[in-house]
Amino acid sequence: RAEILHELFPDVDQFELTLYKAHGYQKEKGCFKASFHAVWPKLIVDRARANAVRLATLARFDQESARGNEIFDTQRKLLQADERNTR
Repeated sequence: RAEILHELFPDVDQFELTLYKAHGYQKEKGCFKASFHAVWPKLIVDRARANAVRLATLARFDQESARGNEIFDTQRKLLQADERNTR
């Protein structure tokens, strides 16, 4: 995602990342869940820009996945691991 951020915000020289990890049992789905939340504290965006970053990230993942590399293999394994896993 850092590459995408640099493409979308070329005037920003450096991005500082704070990565949060959360895990635990999710009662609604009846399973354990782990998630990561990436925060760039100095990058402030509105809802429209946040959505643009998300869509650009998904598009890049799709491009990389189509090439049959490690991202593709990881995505395939995660999607097969549980029917509730989605893109």
